[in-house]
Amino acid sequence: MKKNNPSSRKPLSVLSLLALLVALPVLSACGAWRAAADKAPNTQTIQKPAASAEAEQMLKATLPNYTPWTSCEINGKLSMAGLPISPSVKIYMAQGSDIVISLRAPFVGEVGRITVAGDSITAVNKFNHVYCRESVASFLYDYPTLLSDAQSLILGRVAVVTEGELSPSTVNSLAVTVPENISDKKWLLSYPKPNYESDYKYSYMVNSRGEVEKVDVNLDSKGMKIAMECDNSPKGRDLNVTLFKNGVQKLAANMQLDAPSWNATAPAPLKINSSYRQLPLAQFLKSFKL
Repeated sequence: MKKNNPSSRKPLSVLSLLALLVALPVLSACGAWRAAADKAPNTQTIQKPAASAEAEQMLKATLPNYTPWTSCEINGKLSMAGLPISPSVKIYMAQGSDIVISLRAPFVGEVGRITVAGDSITAVNKFNHVYCRESVASFLYDYPTLLSDAQSLILGRVAVVTEGELSPSTVNSLAVTVPENISDKKWLLSYPKPNYESDYKYSYMVNSRGEVEKVDVNLDSKGMKIAMECDNSPKGRDLNVTLFKNGVQKLAANMQLDAPSWNATAPAPLKINSSYRQLPLAQFLKSFKL
């Protein structure tokens, strides 16, 4: 069955709101991954083979790191060209339902917030009293695991797009190989598998400790390429993210994230009163001088 190609929608524009402000542009591609017309054979009529020996080894190294959770909080710091300061970042997540990202400036406090809840994304620039709200209802209808996949990426986990987090069942949608000429044991998890064709491609490099070291996304139909490199430690992760459009670098960002604190308390809702002006996406991004 061919997937619908909702060309009239703008997944990259809507979801880049989150991508640009928190240096997670991988999320901006998630909507496009599901929307792209997949030219692979009809998987409804093909029985997936059992996981390979390499996939089994990779799962044994990786899955013990995936702590079960219901809510969490992650603190960090964001650095990106165009930002006058390097704000601190606080991320709250409720599994499968909410993502709240707070940007804070030294001596000022919270200057911006992004809330992904229900079927919308709301971004607020508190300093300039403006906000932007975009609906993601149509994307969630086509791609119900969008939010949970984004949460997995934020936690540094492998998300198998449209299927959920890495598991013994979802791994069968990925090709698992061992790259040559690398001294340490690592696994390359890539989509699509050999002999399949797709307008979108993505891969993860996972080390012998089961940690994601690199994520690459190619969206050929949009001329987009996203690369994320991860430096992992027991205290957290250092992420370097680069976004290219038609071979030209459009964004480079660094985010230092502490290890998650589990069973976190949700932040108080942000009240948007009459002093705030609602702006379209393009004008809102300019309010941050990006």
